[in-house]
This record gives sequence, C-alpha cells and structure tokens, in this order.
Amino acid sequence: MSNAALNAWFAGHWSLQLQLIGITLLAVAGAILVHYEGLRQINLRVIRSRRRASHHLMLYASYMVVLLHLVEILIFAAAFHYLKQIPGMGYLHDAHPHFYDSFYFSAMVFSSIGLGDLYPIGPIRLLTGIEGLVGLLLIGWSVSFTYWEMQTFWPHDTDRSNAPGSD
Repeated sequence: MSNAALNAWFAGHWSLQLQLIGITLLAVAGAILVHYEGLRQINLRVIRSRRRASHHLMLYASYMVVLLHLVEILIFAAAFHYLKQIPGMGYLHDAHPHFYDSFYFSAMVFSSIGLGDLYPIGPIRLLTGIEGLVGLLLIGWSVSFTYWEMQTFWPHDTDRSNAPGSD
C-alpha cells in the first residue's frame, strides 16, 4: 500500500489514531523517565564516590549514559515493532520483520543519523518524528550532565604558568 493510500485509510479510523498517539506518548514518557532517573542515580553514585579517582568516576558516568541511551532506543524500538504489527499503522520500507531492524531504525532516528536505508511508510512516521526530537533533547541533556560532572569533580588547574605554550 502506498503512503497516500495508507494515510487516507488511517484518517477514517479513530481507534488506530488514538492507539498511535497513546503508544507514542508512552514511549516519550518512558524514555524521559528512564533518562531522568538514570541521570539521578548516576549523579548520586558519583557524589558518594568522591574519594575515588575522578577519571574512574567520569568513565563510569559516561558508560552509564551510553547505556541509558541504549535503553531509551530500546523503548522506541519496541514501540515501532508493536505498531508495525497492527494492520494500517505502516511499516519500515526495506526492513525485515525482525526486532533487530526496529532497533537499528530507532537508533538511527534517536541519534539523528538517519542513514535512509530504512524509512517509515504510513502513520508510524509520527513516532519517527517525535523520537528524533526526544533523542535530540536527551542527548543534549546528557551532554549538559557530563559537562556539569566534569566541572564539578575534575580537579581545576588554576595555575596556568606551567601550561604548554605559556612561555
């Protein structure tokens, strides 16, 4: 079915529209909640571990932030995979029915890489656009968090007289 035909058919089915909106909102809420709680837990662990070397803390925080993003991508991938199973909701062009393609597509959208080898057809494009926005927000939040952690816990060298190029 073509994109236009799917959209025309979908427009007359309110229950499918509500289901698409509901699943999209659940994925957004789940990803934001995971991110918030994850960053909060990372911050608490880093604060409790101030006695350790700061580079170990930053490595821990960085690995955990990447893990958080993978969980958030998994949430959106599950939403894509579920919606693809519903007739009339759309599909990913050139994708196999396996969960792996949903996860791969979700990672491309979340990170805004968008290689274009898979793309949505039909109403699931709504989830695609919103995931890109949420991914941008959460990656930015992670950058801000990491910068704050570095400013807070890395030792600051206030004496720049010994720095290279200060001759």
